[in-house]
Amino acid sequence: EHDGVGRFKRFRVPDVLETERGAKGCVINESKHVKRFKTHFSVSLGNERCYESENTRIKHRNTRLDVFFSPFYVVLRDLDTNMILVSLNDRKLLRFERQNEVPKAPVISSPEEVHDEKEIKSENHAADEQNEFNYDSLYDDDETMNEQEELLKDDEVVLNGIQCDGCFSEQFDGHTDPKRRGPESFGLDIKFHSASHVFGIPEHANTFALKDTKSIALGALQGDENVDPYRLYNLDVFEYELNDPLGLYGSVPLIVSSSESHSSAVLWLNAAETYIDVHHNVDEKSISTHWFSESGVLDVILFPGGPGLSNSFEQYLELTGQPAMPSRFALGYHQCRWNYRDDADARAVDAEFDRRELPYDVLWLDIEHTNGKRYFTWDYSRFPDPEKLQRDIARRGRKMVTIIDPHIKRDDAYPVHKQAQINNWYVKKADGTTDFNGWCWPGDSSYFDFMSTTVRKAWTSFFNPTSYRHFTEFLYTWVDMNEPSVFNGPEQTMPKDLIHSGGWEHRDVHNMYGMEVQRATFDALLNARDGQDRPFVLSRSFFAGSQKYGAVWTGDNTAEWSHLRASIPMLLSLQISAIVFSGADVGGFFGNPSPELLVRWYQAAAFQPFFRGHAHLDTDRREPWLFGEDNTARISHALRERYAYLPMWYTLFAAVSLGNYLPFDSTAPPMRPLLWHYGQQVPQVSEIEDEWLVGDALLVAPILHEAAKTRIVQFPFLKSSDRWYDVYDSGRMVELVGRGRSLESKEFDVTMDRMLVFQRGGSITCRQQRVRRSSVSMAFDPFTLIVALDADGNAGGELYIDDGRSYLYRDTNAFSLRQFEMSQSSNLKSWTKSGSEKGFTGESSMIERIVISGIKSVPSSISITIDNQHRQAQFYYKVYANTITIKNPRLPIAKGNWSVSLNFK
Repeated sequence: EHDGVGRFKRFRVPDVLETERGAKGCVINESKHVKRFKTHFSVSLGNERCYESENTRIKHRNTRLDVFFSPFYVVLRDLDTNMILVSLNDRKLLRFERQNEVPKAPVISSPEEVHDEKEIKSENHAADEQNEFNYDSLYDDDETMNEQEELLKDDEVVLNGIQCDGCFSEQFDGHTDPKRRGPESFGLDIKFHSASHVFGIPEHANTFALKDTKSIALGALQGDENVDPYRLYNLDVFEYELNDPLGLYGSVPLIVSSSESHSSAVLWLNAAETYIDVHHNVDEKSISTHWFSESGVLDVILFPGGPGLSNSFEQYLELTGQPAMPSRFALGYHQCRWNYRDDADARAVDAEFDRRELPYDVLWLDIEHTNGKRYFTWDYSRFPDPEKLQRDIARRGRKMVTIIDPHIKRDDAYPVHKQAQINNWYVKKADGTTDFNGWCWPGDSSYFDFMSTTVRKAWTSFFNPTSYRHFTEFLYTWVDMNEPSVFNGPEQTMPKDLIHSGGWEHRDVHNMYGMEVQRATFDALLNARDGQDRPFVLSRSFFAGSQKYGAVWTGDNTAEWSHLRASIPMLLSLQISAIVFSGADVGGFFGNPSPELLVRWYQAAAFQPFFRGHAHLDTDRREPWLFGEDNTARISHALRERYAYLPMWYTLFAAVSLGNYLPFDSTAPPMRPLLWHYGQQVPQVSEIEDEWLVGDALLVAPILHEAAKTRIVQFPFLKSSDRWYDVYDSGRMVELVGRGRSLESKEFDVTMDRMLVFQRGGSITCRQQRVRRSSVSMAFDPFTLIVALDADGNAGGELYIDDGRSYLYRDTNAFSLRQFEMSQSSNLKSWTKSGSEKGFTGESSMIERIVISGIKSVPSSISITIDNQHRQAQFYYKVYANTITIKNPRLPIAKGNWSVSLNFK
């Protein structure tokens, strides 16, 4: 338990970095890369590649890291521009509390000693303001360690001559946190040079661009009305408030900077409770941040980034792992409620989707489907034949999801609890031997210790028809309450002094517990299907690296317009932090949305990565057909548009999941802020958080206010000739006069039927427009290519296709990555960039139409060439929209080289 010199060991975060999973990183060569000086040493890697994979797409900057000794100071510099990117301890705020055993007795200070202490503190504060920090005091090796078995209950002691309130015990809301290791927090300031904005550190119901906080140490004035520090501490927050720095269900301690010239990032790899202050240094155009964590080690990872956000994003993925490649069904629509009452209710909902020709892919069951909240069980009075229900729904190409939480009902007749108790799989109380029990949905509960490799392996053993009766190949998993939620715990979570595997206190591991639950469940589903089926696991809690294990959602939102608006910056923060498979519950979890709000939410969420309708037990039913025929038709249109664009969504997820070794055009989040593509040239887009991009092709501007009659949309322009096409106005070009490197606004009239989505000139998107029950039913459907020309008559795009569910793309090369290009308004061609073009479902699908927008004149003829065979194509021209539609070109979507030529007299 101790480190050999009298102190407790400190926890270092495992399971996040890919280097721990066998990935090979850079090797520092002392003679080649390191230079040593009297005051510092420097590490220069240059822009050489030092990674195992020759196919890696990561761009490495020509950088140098300088580490100065006294005072301690770290600088990351771009050698090509001689620009400082990031510096550590610029304001000399490094603090590192050394752990101490509790003194045997409290030391009572006299009034004179307390007065002297206050003077000392005042003098130290003044010295800090003058950047005159005494570093020797941090590393005083003359302290003595006193051994004591019981913790001191008095929270006022004197440590090293200074009164230390709360150092060994804290009171909060009736709970006591005994700190047997004493004070062990640490902090450090990190400065982003030449930065205008910082983003990230989800999860907060706040703005996308991080705001200034009240940090006096970073330069805020005493009277500034700024927010408290951003908190990272995973909690089950009931009806969370907006515009609040309070941490919510998950934490990714990643912050990303942006400026007109570059972007950099920092990962603070710590799973304990953490706070971050932010301050914009307007005069010097930099941003200072101050990080402080309760325990653990100081593990800071710097990403030099590059010209745009994509560089630091790719570097972060290289370190923490690519997102899991989802099955195609997971990108469809999910229908959920707490709870569908019984078998008949679930079947009725499924049948009504069919009757009304509304596509959906997954039906969900919440906690009421279980036998008394005992997970891995069924309530047979409600669901007498769960396996038949799953198979009947699967006959229409659909899946089911059931909820399984990490808290286990303490019932000796419950096999899961009995095994966990016998095998010591539960988190322990502070004594390290007694099972912790807290209160959650089942009542008295204990919690699997997912920090243990043994326990995670044991968890996988329950995902089979023997331990989980009626577990079929069509059933997937939702893990909730994994912050973890403890109804009678401090802040409704675990006490910090609980003990996990390895002797670590819960305070050390708290923020990563939820990730380990999702990880174990992902592995369980993978093993249950012999590694042949891609798992789907939705988790409410997450941490850095959670992208490797599935999807997350933004938790228990509310049926209010403000929550619809807040969902956008929350999701954008998750996207740039690599939690790309994310979404918000459509309509809001709490409360009853008006028909207008529900329709607008569907219209927005259809263009967000994870698409699920969900509602609280006490809310009115809100299936899409319960709000009148007009609103059902509007929701139906949103659902059908989601499915029409599934080929694009699937390609975007393949690019971010497989882009480290396949030649995609880019590796980026599917849902992107405008900043992603336009931040350098049009810096004003950094403030936009009510619009977003799907890939680089679509700009989405949802209606976010009640009774709106108009909506102003802001369009980024890199040059005056850039074009945007209105997807839901016959593909007509938006009449705008761009000034080049500008943000142009246009006001649109909106009705309840209107969705504002625009395709960028220069892009090609793929759609499947047949109305089907589910994504599985679309596997052999034909495709439509939408070609939106730029001012020069050029456009490009790509499409990824595989069987949509297995790992054969990896194991047998059974996939096709296709490229489409059109040049000078006259020649459209396609070829395979990678893949075998065979061995997967859908390989023989055809293109049924090609729509080209931005054609200014009618071609005299259109010819098609494939495999050296030539033929003429039928087409028609819409004058008012300047579009050509080529009918039934009979071209394969996934294989062969072909071209389409527009001939003009």
